[in-house]
Amino acid sequence: MNVLLIARERALLERVASQLEIHEIHADVTTNDDDALISIATENLEAVVIGGGVRASSRDRIVEACAERNVRVVNGSLRGKDLDDYIRTELMPALRAAP
Repeated sequence: MNVLLIARERALLERVASQLEIHEIHADVTTNDDDALISIATENLEAVVIGGGVRASSRDRIVEACAERNVRVVNGSLRGKDLDDYIRTELMPALRAAP
């Protein structure tokens, strides 16, 4: 499975991507809206995870681009949770539900 993670904290994105690799999910990461839109338009993605810090206007553009390419959008946010628990109990089930 190929996914894109977009949020504003690169170090956290890279930790999440590393954990997803263990579950055989390849995740590209970006903190830049334009880079995300390019990836959505050019990559074969199954899902895009939009994390914390992404403004509503940016989310809208990303969601619209995903809809045009039939890419599932997962709204993600740690909200102070343990990273491993979040990945196991929230993110992985959401990604596996992606068509």
